[in-house]
Amino acid sequence: MTNVLHHTTLGFCWLDVIAAAILLIIVAVFIIKHRNLKKRLKELEDQLSEQNADDTIGNQGA
Repeated sequence: MTNVLHHTTLGFCWLDVIAAAILLIIVAVFIIKHRNLKKRLKELEDQLSEQNADDTIGNQGA
């Protein structure tokens, strides 16, 4: 029994640690890009609403 406990590991090797680090980096990049995309989309929606508001104001005077 001591031989089994002596040679048993948690099931990880050094490649698993590298793979986990790469996965964390990919997830972090995805979250950052998603957040930036939402900010950019909000800016574009604001620009579009301002442009539509300017068009309706311009059409009322004509």
